[in-house]
Amino acid sequence: MASVHKKKLKIYSGIFGGGLSRSQGKRLLRLCGVILCFILLFSIWSDIFKTLLPTLSRSHFGFKMGNIAPARLLDNETSNVSELSENDNVNDTKMSFQPEDNSATFHEEEQLCRKVGPHYGDNCDFEGDIRVQANSATIYVFKPKQNISKSWNIKPYVRWYAPNVRNWTVKLIGGNDKHKNLIPKCTHNHNDPAILYSMSGYIVNYYHSFSDFLFPLYTVCFGFHRDVHFLASDFVWWLNGKFHEVIESLTRHQVIDIDNENGQVHCYPKIVAGLKNPNLVIEQSEQKYETGASMLNFKKLIRRAYSLPRQKAMESIQGQKPPIPHLLIISRKRTRVLTNEGKISEAANELGFEVVTADPDTLTVSAFAQLVNSCDLMMGIHGAALTNMIFLPDNAVLLQILPFGEIDNFGRLYFGNPTVGMNIRYLEYKITTEESSLSQQYSTDDPVLSDPMSIHKKGWETIYSVYLENQNVTVNLGRFKDTLVQAKNLLS
Repeated sequence: MASVHKKKLKIYSGIFGGGLSRSQGKRLLRLCGVILCFILLFSIWSDIFKTLLPTLSRSHFGFKMGNIAPARLLDNETSNVSELSENDNVNDTKMSFQPEDNSATFHEEEQLCRKVGPHYGDNCDFEGDIRVQANSATIYVFKPKQNISKSWNIKPYVRWYAPNVRNWTVKLIGGNDKHKNLIPKCTHNHNDPAILYSMSGYIVNYYHSFSDFLFPLYTVCFGFHRDVHFLASDFVWWLNGKFHEVIESLTRHQVIDIDNENGQVHCYPKIVAGLKNPNLVIEQSEQKYETGASMLNFKKLIRRAYSLPRQKAMESIQGQKPPIPHLLIISRKRTRVLTNEGKISEAANELGFEVVTADPDTLTVSAFAQLVNSCDLMMGIHGAALTNMIFLPDNAVLLQILPFGEIDNFGRLYFGNPTVGMNIRYLEYKITTEESSLSQQYSTDDPVLSDPMSIHKKGWETIYSVYLENQNVTVNLGRFKDTLVQAKNLLS
């Protein structure tokens, strides 16, 4: 027994240089053990955090609209479509996209992964033996009767420049591929097709919830008659719940948080990865437009999802007095505040409007949808809350107040252009320097007031900071009344 103790002392001596007693060595070893435990716990916690990171990313928690750069969308709004360059290896998403020269081994009817539009995202559409492996974020497309091997690296979001979107790999594998034996086996077989999309990017913003998520999702799954699985990457549970009425109108299946399907391989006969048709507009050249996918039909789906009673504005009932037009003023409390909101309400009352003022942040989506649907005219300063125009009945009017700063193109892109497809009328009121709070912050010869386009050259962050984040408006009641009269005439 004594020899054993001597051996232990020799070990301590060898490790610690012979300067410690046996008891001191034991204490030091225990300390090292505690440190190792902390390191192990930190490693485990780190892995868990990485799993949760997509849901906890900055883009999911009230980021400012200044992080969204619509200027990129205004450079070229045509819906150019080009196939992604392909290679035997996964491509870098930062590559330059060039039209691909299809090889002779690839059948013409095969649909490749494509980049839709100059600033939009990747879109893939495949049929056959489809296997989705969550662990590796890989979609395997097995074509045993074809001699082919291709792969793509994609971001399943409608705008390629969106932040915090998980990358996915699409691998097209033919019968001659030497790696075909590495294709994972299915753990879940599904008869219905699937759509893979990301819930990261900008969609926590109310406008982008519709323009980048709900409407593009509708256009892609149109024709599936709810017989389709939704695979949500970067899943955000509260956002999914916020719009559950719409999502349940699009699929009869529960949404799959695909990133957390660890060890699972879901198999489908068809998959669409990535969405298209942002900005609440579907191109008439789009094939699904010809089969009935349209903003007007999406609006009808929304009306059913939220049980909205009014289909048409200012409907007259025979034998009764003409209806009174109802005006909803969207109230803002933090930025772009309408400082004389009360006086506008009084002026509208004098013109014969029944006026209600409301802040959408104080109500659920369903409750605010009911309120908007009860009105014939909705007005507000440029901002995400104007997206609620989708709940207006047909032939209603949207009146957008455009802040000073030459942001007209942004306002029309986001809210003016979609009104055509929604079957509602559009008016805008452009703020002058005298009506802007900026006239109290800057001298008349400052470029902010005298040359807004020079401010635009500094980039979107500066545009947002100057003209959207730090500007309130006080409309000229005399001039604004003319616009209200114009709106009333449209409703009569």
